[in-house]
Amino acid sequence: IVYLAEESNNSMKTLAAVPLLLQIMALLWKDHEYLPDSRMKLYDAALNYLLDYRDRKKKMKPLLSAEDARRVLGPVSLWMHEEVKRDEVKREVMHSKMDEMLCTLSKQVSAKTFCQNLVNRAGVLVEYGDADYHFRHKTFREYLAAVQLEKNIHREGFLDGLIAHFGDDWWQEVFRFFIAQLDDADMF
Repeated sequence: IVYLAEESNNSMKTLAAVPLLLQIMALLWKDHEYLPDSRMKLYDAALNYLLDYRDRKKKMKPLLSAEDARRVLGPVSLWMHEEVKRDEVKREVMHSKMDEMLCTLSKQVSAKTFCQNLVNRAGVLVEYGDADYHFRHKTFREYLAAVQLEKNIHREGFLDGLIAHFGDDWWQEVFRFFIAQLDDADMF
């Protein structure tokens, strides 16, 4: 509370209004007595915690490492943002999209099993209605989409595709995350 009350930590205070992020902030503070100094680093730490560290702390082996889980979630998040253009997606469609990435990992896991883990253990996804998934907090999807954008940055025509979305509310948070992680601000 003292840390969040400091004026220099106002950006973290805003994020603490999200109950899930507040919980993760409290756990990070309890375990390490520090909080990441940026929004990007907080989301990075939060996802690592949810996908991997929490299970390891309970002496459980995570289904996939945080790194492998992100290899799947990054492209899926960007696909949801660019093509699905909705916060929820049909479960079987999500499974199909995830299978494309899961088959490239050394540890073979079915998309259905992975999604069940994301819902029941990691808490990153939730089942929505009878047939859909969505991210527990849409900023996790937006963060992961932005991280994937940064990985795609050197593809031909990449920036032209992004520029077409400037001013679009749907892209606002993704752009914030994307620009926050760039080393070369002159790119724009």
